[in-house]
Amino acid sequence: MKTSRIILFAALGAAVALLFTDEGKELRKNAAEGVGKLKDKLGDLTESTSNKLSDLTKIMSKQVKGLSNDTRKRLQDVISESTNTAKSLKRKARRTLS
Repeated sequence: MKTSRIILFAALGAAVALLFTDEGKELRKNAAEGVGKLKDKLGDLTESTSNKLSDLTKIMSKQVKGLSNDTRKRLQDVISESTNTAKSLKRKARRTLS
């Protein structure tokens, strides 16, 4: 067996052993809390981004009335696609976080 593999297995063994000690319990607890906080922040960011995009869609929809038909159609398509993308990302984030 190569020296690098022996070192790798020793390190893995030490890491696994650490998880089952009192220090490991604290480490797992801290990791779980950190992941929970990250999940909350990502959820807040997703919600905030979705709300801002919705507001932007409303504003832009009002502003396009004075544009030519072709320009208005293109801009509305971009807004619609952006909204659909944001909704899709929001759904993926919720599935990932749940």
